[in-house]
Amino acid sequence: MSDAVEARPTAPTDLKTDEAPPSGADKARRRFRIWPREPLARFFILGALIFCAAGLLDGARERASQTIAVDQSTVERLATRYKVEMGFAPTHQQLKALVDRYVSDEALYREAVRLHLQEDDEIVRRRLVQKMQFLDADFGVAATPSEEALRTYYSANPARFANPPSVDFRHLYFDPDKGGADEARRRADQALHALASGADWGHLGDRFPLQSEYRGVGHEDLVQLFGDTPVSSQVLADPVQRWSGPVKSGYGWHLVFVERRRSAQTPPYDQIRDRVRLAFLEDARARSEQQAQARLLSRYEITLPAGMR
Repeated sequence: MSDAVEARPTAPTDLKTDEAPPSGADKARRRFRIWPREPLARFFILGALIFCAAGLLDGARERASQTIAVDQSTVERLATRYKVEMGFAPTHQQLKALVDRYVSDEALYREAVRLHLQEDDEIVRRRLVQKMQFLDADFGVAATPSEEALRTYYSANPARFANPPSVDFRHLYFDPDKGGADEARRRADQALHALASGADWGHLGDRFPLQSEYRGVGHEDLVQLFGDTPVSSQVLADPVQRWSGPVKSGYGWHLVFVERRRSAQTPPYDQIRDRVRLAFLEDARARSEQQAQARLLSRYEITLPAGMR
């Protein structure tokens, strides 16, 4: 046997490297690179960006709200409105005063809005409602009606264009200040009998503060003259060419002689075309406002108290 020892393989030993273990700084850098990838981190980053952007926008709006810029178009508008109202263009000093007033009003307006003074103000509410009604209504179709449309409207609405019944009449007045109301009525009865016997009406009655004869008077005219009293209705119903009464007004007692009565009549279209056009536009505007109101209300759910449904 040989004394030589047979070489046997040995287990490999751990290899040593020159790399040093990671330091605390390396670990921090590694965590810093990984941290933005986390969903929660991204949420915080996005929120911070939005907060900063909102702050910048608020600051820009605040600076803009504190700036009152008067450009050339505003100056021209103020000058034009002054010329329309006054009939002549403003001088340089007057225009400067208008601009100063505009700036003052604008500052007051912005301050009022900042303080929310426009809220719960009935006048502001009414004005905004009026502007909305104007903006929401469509007047374009009704602005230029055709001749055929006007004639059709005239034929379909004869009563709207009919002149009201009217009368030509004269009257005798009996003043209650001369002896009292009963005495005025008695004198009126006596005058009526005298007129039936052929007496001259020009020598009877008392002096009336207004006229003694009227032509083409309707019911509304009579109400304006005598008030809403029996004489205002009686004149339109009295027989023609005969003295009647006595009838009372706010002035006293009257005897009435109707010379002529005219029934309600519709003038020919050509004589009242402008009236027809105005009425047509008025109705078209009313329909447009109703349609706009219906469209607006359809967007809302409206609740009412039980007694108002």
